[in-house]
Amino acid sequence: MLYRYYNPIKNWHRIRPHLPDVEHVLVRDFNKFTWGRWRKKFQPGQLPHEFESCGWYLDHRGPKPAYWWYVKHAASAWLVNHSLELARRVRPKDQWRILSSSQHSTVYNGHGLLFDLTFQALGISAREAYERARNPDGEILPPGKHLPVYLAEHHGGPKVPAVLLRQRDRLRTLQQTVHSRRTQAGTGRQARAIAVPLVGKPPMQPVVPIGLGSRTVRIIRR
Repeated sequence: MLYRYYNPIKNWHRIRPHLPDVEHVLVRDFNKFTWGRWRKKFQPGQLPHEFESCGWYLDHRGPKPAYWWYVKHAASAWLVNHSLELARRVRPKDQWRILSSSQHSTVYNGHGLLFDLTFQALGISAREAYERARNPDGEILPPGKHLPVYLAEHHGGPKVPAVLLRQRDRLRTLQQTVHSRRTQAGTGRQARAIAVPLVGKPPMQPVVPIGLGSRTVRIIRR
């Protein structure tokens, strides 16, 4: 099958009017990325490209295409629901559904057309976008259904269930408690090992043995 992208440059006049209507989806999902990754809130009026940390766009000459403001490298899972809502509005007769895997998430109409702003901006072909999203660990959602998204990990990871995040936090707390107790115990042993002479009394002198025939007398010098 021939795979192709819905052209966001040619059809920007169709996409733009719907942006205010679906902004709440963008804020809801992408805030989980920015807060999880950097503890920064993504608020209404902000755009994903403002948080770009990869230089894929630096070699571009001339004005940036308008749709680039809705692109963030390595964050397709947190942008795909927003793309789904836009695709449903610009082509309402198509059965748009989400394809998602550990490698990529995209929006597909079932007939070779992808609505994928991210990979199109990165210069990745539509076929590769489809194949990455159809990775063996991937899934095909029913038409119109949103992909559940979670807080992003500091080093990536598109889907981290909340229960695992809580388990991670409990483990870190336990490790810190054990380390603190070991440190306190070590400090106590070190303090007890230090000999402190009594004030006002000179330290005991060593014992000197003196031989007297078959007897040995122990004399203590003071």
